[in-house]
Amino acid sequence: MALLEAAVGDGLNYLDTGPSYANGEGERRLGTFLHRQSLPDVIVSTKVGTNFDGSGRRTRSFEVRDMERSFTDSLARLGREQVDILYLHGPSLKDLRDEVFRFLEAEKSRGRIVWSGVNSFEMDVLDACVDSPIDALMIQYNVADLRAERLLPQFRARGKIVVSGTALARAIYDPRTFLPRDRAGLWYLLRALKGDPLFIARGRRLKRVIEQTGDTGARAAMRFVAGHPLIHSATFGTTKLDHMRSNIEAARAPMEERHRRLFFPA
Repeated sequence: MALLEAAVGDGLNYLDTGPSYANGEGERRLGTFLHRQSLPDVIVSTKVGTNFDGSGRRTRSFEVRDMERSFTDSLARLGREQVDILYLHGPSLKDLRDEVFRFLEAEKSRGRIVWSGVNSFEMDVLDACVDSPIDALMIQYNVADLRAERLLPQFRARGKIVVSGTALARAIYDPRTFLPRDRAGLWYLLRALKGDPLFIARGRRLKRVIEQTGDTGARAAMRFVAGHPLIHSATFGTTKLDHMRSNIEAARAPMEERHRRLFFPA
């Protein structure tokens, strides 16, 4: 609660969660916080498509009945009648069906959401969203992954909201982040290696680029995203007050274009 209070007190105005985060505890805790505060300017989003069953196993479904039930449960945990954005959480290309879009439009009509969204880091899914009725995209766009750059003008032309869902690039530019100090740290390292076996080498190269900006890694990463004219917001996860406040401060100082250009291949 103290972390959230400090965050909104320092000007953070977008809070994202989902039913699969800590098996619903993310939504419950955020709901408790929102119940204590009057925050008309804070945007809240959650997701459908991924969940945990009674035995703690992760489940996925984009069937309308399952999404409606999941979202109803999410609203109950949040203690709200409406969220600003409801994202499809990691859909595949085949999940972007007309009945799924109709479900999202129906939720708008019911007044339970303001905007429909897709949270995906897959380029084929994002390509398909350009001409879809989806209002908002939470994408992977950061100093380490610029693949979506070509889509940003297309999203803007169609009036879509764009959120960088991995603004800090998972800190691959800081090898200390991945030193396994405990079992959780070892799991984090193994997950990173599975996702990108070459991330350590890429991180070293990225660190050299960041050094040319004169910034620290996390500060440069946040300033890079916050300074993009086609990105509306940037999200990051944290459990530490100093880390949260340093990210908010960095977002208020967008990166100069001459430094932004350093991250793009010649």
